[in-house]
Amino acid sequence: KEGNDFIYQMLKEADPESAERIHKNNIRRVIRALEINKISGETKNFKTDLVKTGDYNIILLGLKRNRMKLYAAINKRVDQMVEKGLLDEVKFLKKYGLNDSFTSMQGIGYKEVLYYLDNKYSYDQMITAIKTNSRRYAKRQLTWFKRYEDLEWFDFDDYGSFEQYLGKIKEFILSNL
Repeated sequence: KEGNDFIYQMLKEADPESAERIHKNNIRRVIRALEINKISGETKNFKTDLVKTGDYNIILLGLKRNRMKLYAAINKRVDQMVEKGLLDEVKFLKKYGLNDSFTSMQGIGYKEVLYYLDNKYSYDQMITAIKTNSRRYAKRQLTWFKRYEDLEWFDFDDYGSFEQYLGKIKEFILSNL
């Protein structure tokens, strides 16, 4: 924590504009911005907003559902992933030298299984951690997309069937082309 604060303070001094845009806890982006500044003397402009042009007719759609139903679906999906061989997949990757230093092994599911395989988690702790981290990620995604005012949300729970849901989305797209 203190190290992260120190690195963030370095960014604030070297590139205050980037420090304004990057949250201090987003240590990867903080470090990347420092690297860019150190090597090139320039700032790193992380693209975070859509820039509309006349070249395309952009239609933004957001898919959502009741939070409890979403979380139940996430939990079920994690159980299915484990049943279909997530542990074997991570064991295979680990056997060929991949570990938690690889970005690909830091994704939700992989890192928790690595903890389990390294005896840092029990089996139940691993499952709980995958589910919790997946739900948190889903919440962050919803929060991220709420910033787009032109985004048209479609709530799955407003429709009687999946076909009706897709039909309404298709209708919206066709009416906005």
